[in-house]
Amino acid sequence: MGSENQNLKGMNLLIVDDHPANLDVLFQTLEHEGYNISVAPDGEKALEAVANSTPDLILLDVMMPGIDGYEVCKRLKANAATVEIPIIFITAKNETEDIVKGFKLGGVDYITKPIRQEEVCARVRTHLSIKVLMNHLEDKNEELEGANARLAELDKTKTGLLNQVREQHSCLEQMNEVRMKLAQDLELQNLQLEDAGRGKDQLLEDLKAKNEQLNNLNRDLLQVNELNKKIMKNMEAGA
Repeated sequence: MGSENQNLKGMNLLIVDDHPANLDVLFQTLEHEGYNISVAPDGEKALEAVANSTPDLILLDVMMPGIDGYEVCKRLKANAATVEIPIIFITAKNETEDIVKGFKLGGVDYITKPIRQEEVCARVRTHLSIKVLMNHLEDKNEELEGANARLAELDKTKTGLLNQVREQHSCLEQMNEVRMKLAQDLELQNLQLEDAGRGKDQLLEDLKAKNEQLNNLNRDLLQVNELNKKIMKNMEAGA
């Protein structure tokens, strides 16, 4: 429990009550727990205080002159900037109807008068702990969303690299077909050289040209193969 209290120290509380005696009791009780305490004597001052500095939790008296606690809660829950602030009602009423009304308006809990200090500390500690856990969960969700976005980008990059490999492979197959065709032509021309005694010079020239084309294709095939190796290496590194 001590470790839990240590983690909650320094959190900001707003106490709203039109009775100075109640404010004094709550202030001293909760300040002893290590919280930063602000007070407001009525609903209007409470709304002004929240607008100036958002508290981590509000202890809100129900019966006050002017704007009562229910109306203050209603306005805070209608504002996107303050809707997540946990509100604990302080009330002398213990009728089920009044308690349910507070919950329906967005209150998370209630404390009945006369104020019991241990109960106040326990309820405040519970809801601050829940708030801390919810904030931690939101942070983790944001981290998870970021990780998912990075994974999606990596998957997109991987898909692009795979498409490049497929294109290179298709090009490789086409070049290999041309190489085989040239090899067949060379073999045919060699047979022609053996069978014919004339036109040797022209056939030799053709043979040299085809050999040159074959050498160029072999060189291109080696370059494509090296490129594929680099692409696969990058994919493995990205994984």
